[in-house]
Amino acid sequence: MALGRRVSPPFFRNSRHLSCGLLELARRLAASFAASRASLSAALAPAHLSAQHSITPAPTRNPTSNTTHTPTTHANRLTPSSHDVESPSQSQITIYAGRGLLVESRAGNTWLTGTAVEHHVKYQYQFAHTANIFAGQIQTETAYYQPNPSAPLPFPYNAVLSDPVFVPNATVRDGNVTIPASEGWGLRILDSSNILIYGAGLYSFFDNYSTTCSDEGNGERCQSRIFSLEMSTGRGVSVYNLNTVGTHWQIAVDGRNVAYYGDNLDGFVDTVALFRD
Repeated sequence: MALGRRVSPPFFRNSRHLSCGLLELARRLAASFAASRASLSAALAPAHLSAQHSITPAPTRNPTSNTTHTPTTHANRLTPSSHDVESPSQSQITIYAGRGLLVESRAGNTWLTGTAVEHHVKYQYQFAHTANIFAGQIQTETAYYQPNPSAPLPFPYNAVLSDPVFVPNATVRDGNVTIPASEGWGLRILDSSNILIYGAGLYSFFDNYSTTCSDEGNGERCQSRIFSLEMSTGRGVSVYNLNTVGTHWQIAVDGRNVAYYGDNLDGFVDTVALFRD
């Protein structure tokens, strides 16, 4: 659990500090939430507050480049299927979808409440060149088959869509642990301002359909990074209650690792209470 950009071990060192520490944390979070809510409400026009856009992914078994490319404010789960529901055994299947939810409106003014985006090649959520986004209780899962193949395969880079850049089949090492480094981002924020995220579960359970990499105590080695903040420092990005699984470095800022899973152990998940840059 940590406050601020750089993550440190849990700050409650013994039980006599626990009660006052929790009260102080609650007071700080409440004050911060009130200030952020006021700022966001001022930025969002009433017309956007009432707008509802329901997005349903296209029912296809062929590769698709984007699940959706629009702001959305309605609860939805955007995911290519991972199982054949027409089969009595519901056997696992592999479907390639290039990109998840892309928000790139210059004005932004987007509310996301209770959404999930899963199993896309390059990213699940990407906020690019946008502003004034509220995202409450978002959830992602990295594609089960990665890194076989790794991102960006089979989809080429597209600068028009602000695609992230990947080196196919890349890996990194931490001590004697080798971790895949070309997996889809759970959340990517690029050149954006006033982004408020209240509750995020960014999960990477599999390495080529094996869950050994995310087993508790196994070093969180399904993928190296899952949340990237780029060209957005000092522009009002706040993330409360970030929970990750299977990810070695939870947060990267302009390519630098700033949150390490081992400093934020919380049972099966790894938790950062507040990240603000």
